[in-house]
Amino acid sequence: MANNGKKGTPYANFVDGVQALSRGERPENLSRTIDKAHTLLYGGFNPSYLPDSDWGAQVVRDFTKYCVSLGERRKIDIGGEKRMITTEDVAFDSLGAALRLTQDFVLPFNVGVERHSSFVDRVMKDISELGLSYVDSAVSAVSDGYVSGIEAPILKHYAIDLAKAGMRTRGVTRRELGTLVGDARRVFEKSPKDFLRPFENVTTDRKHIYKKIPLTREVIEKVLFCSDLRKKPYVPDMIVPIAHGGTELGIEIALEYERRGLEVPFVYPLFFSMKTRRQESPWTRNDHTFFGNIVGRNLLVTDDWITTGKTLKGILSQLEEQSPSEVRVAALKRDSEKSDTSFLEEDNLFLGREAVYPGEKGN
Repeated sequence: MANNGKKGTPYANFVDGVQALSRGERPENLSRTIDKAHTLLYGGFNPSYLPDSDWGAQVVRDFTKYCVSLGERRKIDIGGEKRMITTEDVAFDSLGAALRLTQDFVLPFNVGVERHSSFVDRVMKDISELGLSYVDSAVSAVSDGYVSGIEAPILKHYAIDLAKAGMRTRGVTRRELGTLVGDARRVFEKSPKDFLRPFENVTTDRKHIYKKIPLTREVIEKVLFCSDLRKKPYVPDMIVPIAHGGTELGIEIALEYERRGLEVPFVYPLFFSMKTRRQESPWTRNDHTFFGNIVGRNLLVTDDWITTGKTLKGILSQLEEQSPSEVRVAALKRDSEKSDTSFLEEDNLFLGREAVYPGEKGN
């Protein structure tokens, strides 16, 4: 198996390592080898050969596909913050490759354990976050009319399930990770992809929020135990994240109910943009099935930042037209200078903290 040129040496070493694994051998410095091969493929190197075994060939194909997909991501400015984007179909395929690599290669051979691997860190981060990108794609497809109102609830259900499966892999033991990655892979393989658009971009990372993890924990505790008079945790019938920022918080809250063995609320994200003011064709026009099912229900609306309060007010006004029993709001932060939430009773707001929004204000 000759190497075609000096530039391909790290890739050749990786292929040799996979080939050795398929023979039952344990190559040395495997984590270092994949980090170097990843850098080469990310930089545009085009490999020309595969291991002899079927298993090894599939591992190398997934590795190559994943590394190439990383190279197709690009950084742009979104609301004053640098974020990574790629097309919807590439993000989905990248998640699939990450799941297969982790279940078939990384976990069985403890890659990244004997030596820290930046590549393995990148793969695990994508498994926990690209499901959220899939939700973003689904919500956008519904709001753009690319998916019908009848199909919308089904699609969003699949998307939320995939995002949950990925987020369950966060902060668990390696033994638990094997089961959870397998579960996520099965959910992925059932997830529809015909709505994904190769001409539409989606972010592949989440918005940076200072102290997001402790703030999320704080908000969750406030939601669950919002009144000293309650003898049991507060459980809404539905969680309604304001996409795309509020999706992660909404799912985290649902997962906390799951971890505590409580009834898990149905999660249904809505997209509503005050920036475009597209009044003739509202963003939520294809969510009529959902709106028809919220009469008399207790709803929890989630968002990451309340910057001006305009988007939140727009969402609440549409929800309240359908006569829900109760609508409460959970948010990580609220802009202490520009936001106006006078339309919302403070007892119905579960807030992490007041802060000054660092980006461009618009919702």
